[in-house]
Amino acid sequence: MKTANNAAIKAHLIRGAFYLLLLIAVCAIPFALARSSSRETTRRGVANLASHANMAVKFAVASPASGAAQATKLSGAHFKAASQSNAGSPLLPYDVRGVPDVPTGSPTCTPGGTPGPWVAASPYPTTIGRYGFAQTATYLYVFGGVSDGTRVNAVNRLNLATGMWESRAPMPFTSEAPTCALMEDTGIVYCAEGDTGNSFASYNIATDSWTLLANTPNGDDYGSASGAFNGKVFLAGGTTGFSNAVWVYDVASNTWSAGTAAPNGYLLAGYHQIGQYLYVLGGWTGGAPNGLTTTTRLDMSSAPGLWENGPTFSPGRADFGLAYNPGNNKLFVLGGDMCCDGNFFNSTNKVDELDLSVWPSGIYVHLYPNMPLPNRQANQAGFYGNGDIWSVGGIDGPTLQYLPDVDHRATGGGCASPTPTATATATATATPTGSPSCTPIVIEGGIDLTDPTQTDHPNRSGIPQTCPATTTCAIFGDGLLHHYDSYTFTNTTGATQCVNIDTNSACTGVRFIFTAAYLGSFDPGNICTNWIGDSGFSPDPDQAFQVNVDNGQTVIVVVSNVTADGTCPAYTLTVTGVCGGGTFTPPPTATATATPTATARPTPTPRSSPTPRPQPTPVPRP
Repeated sequence: MKTANNAAIKAHLIRGAFYLLLLIAVCAIPFALARSSSRETTRRGVANLASHANMAVKFAVASPASGAAQATKLSGAHFKAASQSNAGSPLLPYDVRGVPDVPTGSPTCTPGGTPGPWVAASPYPTTIGRYGFAQTATYLYVFGGVSDGTRVNAVNRLNLATGMWESRAPMPFTSEAPTCALMEDTGIVYCAEGDTGNSFASYNIATDSWTLLANTPNGDDYGSASGAFNGKVFLAGGTTGFSNAVWVYDVASNTWSAGTAAPNGYLLAGYHQIGQYLYVLGGWTGGAPNGLTTTTRLDMSSAPGLWENGPTFSPGRADFGLAYNPGNNKLFVLGGDMCCDGNFFNSTNKVDELDLSVWPSGIYVHLYPNMPLPNRQANQAGFYGNGDIWSVGGIDGPTLQYLPDVDHRATGGGCASPTPTATATATATATPTGSPSCTPIVIEGGIDLTDPTQTDHPNRSGIPQTCPATTTCAIFGDGLLHHYDSYTFTNTTGATQCVNIDTNSACTGVRFIFTAAYLGSFDPGNICTNWIGDSGFSPDPDQAFQVNVDNGQTVIVVVSNVTADGTCPAYTLTVTGVCGGGTFTPPPTATATATPTATARPTPTPRSSPTPRPQPTPVPRP
């Protein structure tokens, strides 16, 4: 009996071991497949949408911490509640004003000339992203691209008169991120194949027909920019090698020749042709999700072309739509992958504008309202038609949700932030060298939870800085993260300036802000490094201070929230004393909340300070 029992026990043990091994084998298969797919994703390029299944694996194996951070930054689903964000951010002892509840409603944009809202139009026939594009006065064209992870060669155009999409002859190749350019004087569109090869073809709008032409010199033209002018087609940058090469196609001879190389190698920059100029903004560089902060344009009036450098592209984004409104001569950056986070798919719905009338100067400013959610990138075209800017398709990067959405909006004045506005009524304060009167630089800004963060915040001493300096830097000491905006100004006046920095805001309580100035550079991890002065008080509604800036030096003005993880929908920053050739750039990422209150501000009322001076009144946006 004992022998029989032992045999039965052994049989059960053997059977159990077999089942255990079988279970381990079954569980290991998906991990092995995921590892194989992940390697293939890396080899093919993580920026490739067509490898949809592989990309899904990539996100599935992302670290939990990284995923949580991205979710917080993009969707807002995990933003802290007001009661949480207020904790650990006490006010200064002298600050005895009551702390109001953070409003939960969405303020509306009310000033005249409102630029919004976004209006949904007839959706694209399928989901679509990473496509070629062109437009005429009456039609918006979308060429090829990727739909739900599959490359397509379909061509559709939106009839601006009827608002409906119309199918056209398909492209002779099927690829992701082809590039297309319209030769306006002939009505011919020239398209280069994207990631799958180097074919090149022309599309005749009048006859709805394609003609294959001489292949491009590149191995592929994935994510390249292109423009067409005066019988030449310019193919710039891009490719799976993040190239800076430029090739020029001669229509008459059907041949290619080398053009002037772009200043940087890039992939999936925003681009838009305006007359003889091809504007190229941002993009990824260096074979990684490193967002370029350059604005360049290629003069295509003659081969091999001439590049010009414009203002710093502060958003540093890639994979976005770029629209142009000829009515106000402004470019509009629509969505895209956000800069510098080690991720190719961290989308945003922000809109930024650049006024081209002051080229090569200028400043990118955040323009409200933001695009409708979800956040998006790969909406390659930024169209203009019927007086509106248009966005077509795209994807929500973190979820790889493909979109058929078509949205448009007007771009009139009002509700834009921050926008520099000049006034001719105020004069600069006296400087150590007798500075001439200066037109103040006025910037409308705001802080939201997607802005960068600094560690801690300067202690509000109650003593604004003056010229010459009378105060020193001190840190409050909470050790928490506070969102901020930064602006860089350069003194090119030829003399030392006592620069007057004035901040006006209705943000109080948990939304109090504080302004400080830094010489040369700002380190958000060490907020007293290079510090040269601050406002002493939070603006309520107005507070100013002064700092000396020598000729040729730069001053960085940082506006931050006093409350950790806090926001301030709107403020006005007025900088006086950087005359003449002074230049400035906006913060590293766009600012202000998605739906700010855009009501008139009270006239600044100066607080008593060691050095009284005139207070400029912020000028309403046109």
